[in-house]
Amino acid sequence: MPDELKEFLKGVLLFRDLPAKELDKVAKLFTVKEFPKYQVVFQEGSVGDLLYIIQAGVVKISKEAADGRVKTLALLSAGEIFGEMSVLSDETRSANAETLTETKAAVIKREDFQGLVEKSPTISLHIIRTLIDRLYQADRQIKNLALGNSRAKIADILLQLSQEFGGEGEDGAKVGVRLTHQELADLAGLARETTTKLLNEFVKDEAILLKDREIEILNKAKLQQWVM
Repeated sequence: MPDELKEFLKGVLLFRDLPAKELDKVAKLFTVKEFPKYQVVFQEGSVGDLLYIIQAGVVKISKEAADGRVKTLALLSAGEIFGEMSVLSDETRSANAETLTETKAAVIKREDFQGLVEKSPTISLHIIRTLIDRLYQADRQIKNLALGNSRAKIADILLQLSQEFGGEGEDGAKVGVRLTHQELADLAGLARETTTKLLNEFVKDEAILLKDREIEILNKAKLQQWVM
């Protein structure tokens, strides 16, 4: 396990440029945790004393509004970190984290990670890049919310998913993560009924193919046209 963990960390952006000896020291600070599907990792408002790096699986980051509606902020996969905001700021968790698949993550304690950041300019720089990426994702969310109609919102989410989780399907680009209609609705900030209706319309227009919660993008140009 130590060698496997070290090999994994070597490919993670935060530690990619570290010398081998430094990476050995870093790897010793991590433990590995496994989570079942639909496991809550942490909740908004809880104490944030751990940082997670996904080794395998998909994690949903979300916030719940006062009226109970859920807005999904991000779907994260292998190599991505989460929980960094409260670990770096000593604030409580600003969102919820839940697995959408069986997930394995490398975990480090707050004090250990803060020590790494203080000692390593390389890690500090990569943390800044990660935070910039989070801001970019937030900006994308704001732009999606500003889209004029529900059709444009779902089309934009599908294009984003194909970019982040895309793979080759039989007839087009397959989205490499299985999502329920409710999970897609939470990403777009829409009701499930509206999302289901629009997905069926996209299928009828031959823009996408749906099968067993798998989404295959058949015509990106059509989706892009609806977003514009």
